[in-house]
Amino acid sequence: MKKLLLLSSLLALGATTFAASAPVKIQAEITADNLIISDINGRPILLDFGKISNTATTASNAQVEYKVTSTSAVAEAMNLQMELTGGKTPVLAHTNQTISHTIATNIALDKEEGTIALGGREYRGFIRGTILGDQTGSNGKELGMYEGQSELTVTVQQ
Repeated sequence: MKKLLLLSSLLALGATTFAASAPVKIQAEITADNLIISDINGRPILLDFGKISNTATTASNAQVEYKVTSTSAVAEAMNLQMELTGGKTPVLAHTNQTISHTIATNIALDKEEGTIALGGREYRGFIRGTILGDQTGSNGKELGMYEGQSELTVTVQQ
């Protein structure tokens, strides 16, 4: 009787399991640059707002930390000028190109100037982003993934 009860409970647990999946993007980039711009883990910079409900009416915020790394220790302090050359108001388009819906965003750097100290190798900063609630809530946006792009340009000042 105990075996039958145990078997019944195991079958009941097995019937209530759930599964989900997510795509995994794999890439690598070899570069000959003296300055490398990446997120703090050395990966491409991704300002990810995550999942936003289609009923959201408040602003959604995101932040990503980035670093500018010199391939060798600097012999004198290196002054950097950072700029979002791709614009501070990128538009996110639906990844399904047959859907014409877009989402407006606002992004900004924490600082537009920074320094890699004498003997140092990196400078760290962050990018903040906002999507206003009127861009996602009950305004008929199609469900799915939206993507856009801006460009972080770093110039060494003399």
